Amino acid sequence: MKNTKQEYNSLLYLISQPLFLGIGFIKIIRDLENDYWIGIILGVIIGLFINYILHLLPHNNNKIIFTLINICILLIITTILTNCISLLYLNKTPINIILIPLLIVAIYSSTKGDETIFKAANIIVLINVFLFTIAFISLIPLISINNFLPIIGNSSIISILLSSLDFALISTTSLILFPNLKKNYNYKVYLVSSLTIVTFFLLIIGTLGINVASIFNYPEYIIFKRVSFLDFFDNIQNIIFMMWIFSSFSLIGLCSLNIRKNTNKKILLIIMIFIFLISNIIGNYNLFNFIYLNIRYLLLIILGLFILNKIISKLKLKK
Repeated sequence: MKNTKQEYNSLLYLISQPLFLGIGFIKIIRDLENDYWIGIILGVIIGLFINYILHLLPHNNNKIIFTLINICILLIITTILTNCISLLYLNKTPINIILIPLLIVAIYSSTKGDETIFKAANIIVLINVFLFTIAFISLIPLISINNFLPIIGNSSIISILLSSLDFALISTTSLILFPNLKKNYNYKVYLVSSLTIVTFFLLIIGTLGINVASIFNYPEYIIFKRVSFLDFFDNIQNIIFMMWIFSSFSLIGLCSLNIRKNTNKKILLIIMIFIFLISNIIGNYNLFNFIYLNIRYLLLIILGLFILNKIISKLKLKK
């Protein structure tokens, strides 16, 4: 059964957001402080330019390089999500108790094929929109205009440009995994996804302020602690925050599916064992810190590999 345009757009919307979790928001806020909004605007523009370039590239991929790209992004997102769940939900639980189920879900997702991944994305978008609406309506009255002042900070032009590049890379790199991006890419979906991220930035700054927001590693979670629903639901922040976890699962599922398509079940299993070993040898916390500090360079390398993958594929077709 052919996937619908709406299902393609749903997955496209979801996979551009997970890398912000625990990295994108806090990194830009700490690096730019009051100039965050300048970095975001420039980041969206740069992101659109990167998307345009990606859209022009040939459709075919080199299987080995494209598989390597998927492994890298899968390692990044599983590390981010494992660290997030450990710190926010299960801080007394051994990391492996969190990581192993994630890897099992990844393997299971790969067995379901395109149709299931896309249909699940369609449902997840509806759930996320519902959760986001609750959070938005609840947090609007708590926003203070004073938290946005001063509008202009003291960030250097270089800092602003680098943070803009961070925003662009974090929001666009995952899109290279999208099936037939040349045909199915929709810049309007990227803009809507970016608008969602911008809204989260405004909610974070508006409710917490720059100084308070920069203290927390997950300000995107902390703001939900201030959400109340009908005055009798407790810990609703854990429910609303699930929107980030759902989006992350969409990206994990897509990575796993791509790996299996280009290899086989045995190699996919070996890759999952590799990710498990890396997380244990280096340590999830150390691995997450490495990703946090070097996210710009890691994503640039991944994009470079993607372009190399397209060049090699085109040269092979000419032969």
